[in-house]
Amino acid sequence: MDATHYDFQLRQRLTSSGLNTQEGWTARMSPELLRRLVSADSGNVSGVIDGLRVTVQPATMNIQISGGLALLYDATQVAPNSAHRWIEVLDGTPLTATLDVGGASPRWDVIEIAPGNVDGAGEVLDFYNPNTGAFVPAVAAPLKVCTPTVTVRKGTESAAPQFPAGVAGRIPLAYVYVAAGAIVLNVDRVCFCRPMLRPRGYDGAPNFQAKAHGGGWWRLLSGLTGNLAADMMGTFPNGAEFYLQSGSSGYDLSASGNFDGGGLPIANGTVYLYAAPPPYPSGYDAILAPREIFIVDDTVMGACYVNGAYGAIIVATLIAPERSQIGTPVTAGTCDIVDGLFGTVSIDHADMVYIGCSYFQLAGGFLYAQRAQGALGSSLGVAGIDIDALLPIAADTAVSLAANITGDSVYRLPAHVDRVHLIGYHNLDVQGDITIFFRDGFSTSTAHVKSWTQYRSNTMADLEYGCTLWVTMYTGLQLLTINYADGNGLTTQNKLRVSEWEDSVLALR
Repeated sequence: MDATHYDFQLRQRLTSSGLNTQEGWTARMSPELLRRLVSADSGNVSGVIDGLRVTVQPATMNIQISGGLALLYDATQVAPNSAHRWIEVLDGTPLTATLDVGGASPRWDVIEIAPGNVDGAGEVLDFYNPNTGAFVPAVAAPLKVCTPTVTVRKGTESAAPQFPAGVAGRIPLAYVYVAAGAIVLNVDRVCFCRPMLRPRGYDGAPNFQAKAHGGGWWRLLSGLTGNLAADMMGTFPNGAEFYLQSGSSGYDLSASGNFDGGGLPIANGTVYLYAAPPPYPSGYDAILAPREIFIVDDTVMGACYVNGAYGAIIVATLIAPERSQIGTPVTAGTCDIVDGLFGTVSIDHADMVYIGCSYFQLAGGFLYAQRAQGALGSSLGVAGIDIDALLPIAADTAVSLAANITGDSVYRLPAHVDRVHLIGYHNLDVQGDITIFFRDGFSTSTAHVKSWTQYRSNTMADLEYGCTLWVTMYTGLQLLTINYADGNGLTTQNKLRVSEWEDSVLALR
């Protein structure tokens, strides 16, 4: 046996301290094995392995905690005790608790669990008396029963109540909504929030855990609330699983809390939406595992939540995503929101996963209507450039497509867009013509021309011509290179516009 253990000798007189120490080393194996399986090399962590689901008993103020298993890290424990304490509710004996009736305003109560032991039934045991050399019977309770401690903590009553702050040494299992004046609980108004310990592999290269599929923000009309173009699911960099449902509204920029810094943007600009791991209110241990967030009835949830979503909240920021499959924000730091349920919380950029983006128009206070189809996006706003003033162009000339939209001169394409579907609008007078040569952003040769188009009019009437082609701009600068362009006759208007673009993050999924 390679595990640390006592090696008792033949004819050795055994003592309770020796036996208890050996029992400690043996018992240590179970929580330590589980900890290594579920946390790998991520260090000490507390959370639920399975079960411990909270449900409301119909027509009562009671809740029930199902059978399950959890581990709680306790830094005060020393060997042979494991640093992780065992929390178990047997399947056949669920735990129950009663909530107080509703007050003048609604509130959220949190259901928490912590490790605990109680003495079993007393037994008559023989105890050795060294003075007499005889055994004397006495009543003792040697069985120590694992009976977790369940706590129901009331939140603050309010017209818009928040989740209660946490308490160190406890594992939150669920938030239960208590309506004003309630004498029975609504069975659907339970927000599951267990910190889930999941099997984890090696975190280093080449096995990077974070992954995601789907996404894309869209809306038919201008407003703050949008939809998801395709179901989105995956794993956050912290190992937590999430799922976001397409078709559900709520993927939004909210005036009530999910924008980085609070409120709404103070200027026009592109707003980037991210899925983020659900945070904890202040007070809990920092080593709690990533938590689930799921609720059947979303009418009591805040702006960060979407009906049908699991394990994620929605946050918004002006910081563009990295050009990676996950698409976390390009800068280090945190996204700081003032959420209606969690209060003021910070979420690490490294844990966020890009969903999609849209352009915020300050004057109207809305996000532009936008369509997403796979990795392609288009908006009611169309970035463009009037090239009349530049004609003739006899050498490579970079023009910006990041500005100049009809009705909004400060419109910007998303910062991570490199490849655009370009449309040329050319209104030609009698016998006017224009010729344009484009050089692709991937080209390193000034003589290389990837795409070109030519328009001519030999009629006696005004004509409108157009071209359409995909062009890759210079990375990050959104500059389009015109290699050559000229027009003659009475050319009146020559514009280049972007009708749609490729989202470089969504294109990788």
